[in-house]
Formats: sequence, C-alpha cells, structure tokens
Amino acid sequence: GLIDNHDFQMAEVSVITGGKTSRTLFRGIVARFRNGAAMPAFFLAPEDKTRPGFSFGGDLTTTALEHLENVTGGQGKTYGIWVSDAARARDPALGAVVDLLTRLPERIGPDATLYAATSNGAEMHVALSHSRNLFRVGGFFPNRASILRDVTAALQDLALPLTLVRALLEAEASARPQP
Repeated sequence: GLIDNHDFQMAEVSVITGGKTSRTLFRGIVARFRNGAAMPAFFLAPEDKTRPGFSFGGDLTTTALEHLENVTGGQGKTYGIWVSDAARARDPALGAVVDLLTRLPERIGPDATLYAATSNGAEMHVALSHSRNLFRVGGFFPNRASILRDVTAALQDLALPLTLVRALLEAEASARPQP
C-alpha cells in the first residue's frame, strides 16, 4: 500500500518451532516501510524476549549489537534498545519512534502488542503480536451474521498496522527540526 507517499508492505506471520515440543514463537502482523527520515539503525524488543540463557533465554538474539538502554513503556513493560553505532543513537527521531513503539496500546489499542522493531536506518520492520487469524472467515456453519462479523473484525485488525505506520512517520517528522 501507500501512506503519505510512503510505500509499505504487511503480512500475517506465524513462526512455529515444530517437532515434538513445538511452540509458537510469534504470531501476528509484520509491517515493512521506508523511514520518513534517515535515523540510526536500531533493534527494539521486550527485555524478556532478548534475555540470554539456554533454559530461560529469550527468542530474539542481539549478538553483534550494542545495548544502548532499557526503557519502560506502557503498562510497565521493559524494552531493550540495541544499536550498531552508539554514537549516532542519540538522534531525536529514534527517541520519538521508541517512545511511540513502547506505548502502542495507548496509540492503537490493546489488540496488538509490540514483539520487535528494527531499522537499518532507511527501512523499518515492525512485528506486532496478534492472536487472531485475519483470514479466518465464517467457521464450521457460517451464516451471514458470522461472516459479516469476521470480515468487520479483519478490517479492524488490518487497520492496526496502517495506523502504526502513519503514527511512526508522524513521530519521525515531529522529531526533526523544521527549516
């Protein structure tokens, strides 16, 4: 799609380990878009998802990245920020984007939560955990009301990443000095 002349893509994604002790690592929506302005490369994720360790370690690795800081977001959840270049990491756009991402429920509602966000400086990927299957419509014995209810819910769910992309572009722009 296109938002404010910015190309974006999104997909519903499930990551499952498989095997005898199969577990779901991630289920939700991933959005990809070009940054509205250049910003430092970063990786942002809940602290418990990145904690090192074999038995109780997190699902996301931060190898080769430098831990910048932990921040507390909405609902008291702690997020870690990792960067590849700490000298560039004090960019005001990064602070505005991190603040928005760590307070997602306040901005887009409680239906989706931040799993991880990363940017290489020019392009951003944001993964939102979301438990509903967006493409499930009808059910075993579908009727007009159940189909309409499912389609309406899917449209609301698909609006989440659109709202997020627009909000992130606005946060980047507002953090930049105006000429």
